Amino acid sequence: MFKTFRFLSSLPYEECVARLSQSAERDGIARHLRSHDPGTVFCSISGHSVRLFASGTRFVSNPFEPRFDGVLQGTDSGTILQGRFTVSPLVVLFTCIWFGGLVLFGGLAALIGLAQYVAGDELPPAEASPLLMFGTLIAMLGIGATLVAFGWKMGRPQRVRVQKFIEETMSARRLTNR
Repeated sequence: MFKTFRFLSSLPYEECVARLSQSAERDGIARHLRSHDPGTVFCSISGHSVRLFASGTRFVSNPFEPRFDGVLQGTDSGTILQGRFTVSPLVVLFTCIWFGGLVLFGGLAALIGLAQYVAGDELPPAEASPLLMFGTLIAMLGIGATLVAFGWKMGRPQRVRVQKFIEETMSARRLTNR
């Protein structure tokens, strides 16, 4: 999912930084306060670190919007930009808590129900049957995984836009896709 992308430009490091800064909107909290055309690229550069983001479809919110986090390195033959498309760390944190809680509490409830059933205790009511709990757990995991995959797929045009922006702005070519 998070492949490493490498771009090579024959331009010197300083020229690449200047072009990226001038060709993209400044990224920050103000980006959320006003409307932008779909595909507008935002850039944040700090030292050698670069963060690029392309706005998505207007009036559609996707928490899995991809952003490119990379590092610019000057070389004898030009500049290399290496990085990955990721999602917001808050989205990753929420997703981990969601799936972890689902597995922990849903799995625990299903195992307790199954243990009571195997031990020969009084049969639980139909709403608490171990089979129903396992089925619900599997269904919720499947729905969650589908939503994550759908959100990542929805961000594909933004990833393509950022790649094209890098290639055009830095006069770069993509080297590898590890």
